[in-house]
Amino acid sequence: MSSSRLLSIVISVLVLGALCACGDKPDGPGNEETESVDLLVCTFNIRYPEPSDGDYIWDKRKDAVCKFILTRQPDIIGMQEVEKVQAEYILSKVKDEYGLYGIGRESGKDILQVSGDETSNTILYKKSRFDLVSKGTFWHSDTPDQVAAKNKANDYGSWHTSHPLCTSWIKLADGDNLGRSVWLFNTHYQNNKNMSSVAPGLRMMESNLHISKIPSIIGGGIGQGCKDPVFLIGDFNSSFSTDELQQLRNVPLGYAREDAVKSSFRSTDTDNGYGKASGIIDHLFFCGPLKALTYSVDKKDYGILYMSDHYPVLAEFSYKDK
Repeated sequence: MSSSRLLSIVISVLVLGALCACGDKPDGPGNEETESVDLLVCTFNIRYPEPSDGDYIWDKRKDAVCKFILTRQPDIIGMQEVEKVQAEYILSKVKDEYGLYGIGRESGKDILQVSGDETSNTILYKKSRFDLVSKGTFWHSDTPDQVAAKNKANDYGSWHTSHPLCTSWIKLADGDNLGRSVWLFNTHYQNNKNMSSVAPGLRMMESNLHISKIPSIIGGGIGQGCKDPVFLIGDFNSSFSTDELQQLRNVPLGYAREDAVKSSFRSTDTDNGYGKASGIIDHLFFCGPLKALTYSVDKKDYGILYMSDHYPVLAEFSYKDK
């Protein structure tokens, strides 16, 4: 073989290798984009402290959760299933950087002030960047502004959900962008456990509630009429193809997993059940002047194989109207 022919082959192999390497490069949050990243938003069901979780009890997971937050540094994080002991510990580790808002779903009190082991949909936000303008919580029932009371049948509220399900929200002023308003709604939908025959119908009611309730809170339309950046994120206990989530898409709301310009994670499970479950049930919807740049599911080891029975889901966004 001639030296020129050999050189041509070597160059071809090197070029092909470079192209493959670029194609395999993970494109989750943190990678450079041609457009600047304005917001990194995260939803994360951190799993309540269940004593029977064995190798994954909260005491063995808590430092990994905090390490994840401080490593990835999301601008806003919506967490689900957060009990007081968890909120206290997380805040003790991140309080220099994050503010916290969470309401106990059974009492309607600040999660840091409750006396029992109730959970919350707690939100963290970068306090050096954002001012907390307003906040609130509504329950998934016919009377959303009231705590869903426990019924004689051990279910909750007028919808008879398995728990007093609720959505917590915040309005932030973004100090990095002339104080513009940013809204985040953090929710947890009805699961299928012991309720598989009625859960889809309940989740459809939950979606319809958000479609009607969010505009009344933000003082304007959602979907194409949305003027401010608005996020609806959380554990929806349902895949995107279901009628209850297509109801949100049809508003229309943006959907980070599909709409992100780049992602290697569109088919990655967000539910893991500590290695015993699967499914894409944690979602990030949005509307307003936003462009989804990247979408990722963080499966890294932050000191323990599973820091929850869900993986954190993250998306980077840019403001379209800067």
